[in-house]
Amino acid sequence: NGRHRREVMVAIPLASEGVLKQALNYAIRLLEGGNIHVQKAFLQSMWTDVTLANHFMRSIRSILILAVEEAAEEQWLFHLSKTPAAAAATWKSSASKMGRLCLRLLQLFCENHFRPLQDFLRVQPNFRATKQVNLVAETVSYVWNVLWV
Repeated sequence: NGRHRREVMVAIPLASEGVLKQALNYAIRLLEGGNIHVQKAFLQSMWTDVTLANHFMRSIRSILILAVEEAAEEQWLFHLSKTPAAAAATWKSSASKMGRLCLRLLQLFCENHFRPLQDFLRVQPNFRATKQVNLVAETVSYVWNVLWV
């Protein structure tokens, strides 16, 4: 039911890597095709449990940062080795896969032009200023760093 789906999506960052990957894939499947009900339920969860919302936002940000760091390291190794296999490894690594899943999830959160959720991804008014995470800016930074490392 909707409550369990919302809880899975909110609990995504609390899991081990294997469970995290499965939870991200499940959340993506729930949102594909524009599921406004799941978007609204997710936003409601973020508003009612600030601690969990903060953890979720920071975890997504951490996954993106880790993916960028790993991509930069692999690009450096590619430049040293000059082999096509090293270049291909950049997008096959675990952190890069998780980063792509996070990007897809964020994309689906923004579909349907559900403005309240889009705004929440930029600014969390129910968080203290020091705890806010602008996932839009983090996503732009992630893409920029992966493409131009």
